[in-house]
Amino acid sequence: TPGAALANLVRDPKPSVRAAVAGNPRTPAAALGALVADKDDDVLDALAGNPSASVGFLEQQANAPLDWSSAVRMARIANNPSAPAAALRKIAYSPSSEVRALVADNPNTPHDTLEILAHDESSNVRAGAKARLHPGAT
Repeated sequence: TPGAALANLVRDPKPSVRAAVAGNPRTPAAALGALVADKDDDVLDALAGNPSASVGFLEQQANAPLDWSSAVRMARIANNPSAPAAALRKIAYSPSSEVRALVADNPNTPHDTLEILAHDESSNVRAGAKARLHPGAT
């Protein structure tokens, strides 16, 4: 089965293969769980964008230091339709306006976080947050 084949690839020596498995929403949960401990940033970045990634993993990654080196992973979490509200609240304080704009656009972002983002220094972030707070307003 495709799931079994994907599960076997989590042990592949090539990070690019493991990253492809980590980003595949059809990868079985147990295999995704094994990739949580991977040391390769590309694998963890791909896993952060996977809608099937565990809430625990996404929250753990969101609690990492918010700096420019984590911007790719934070953007993947912010763009993940399964990202939990707690993770989105945390990464809403990213130094990257692109990450904050993705948080503003995520349907799981809590209202209180959107209120904060509506006053962001970035016009794109403000616009995204206001559009979510006031749908249909011009």
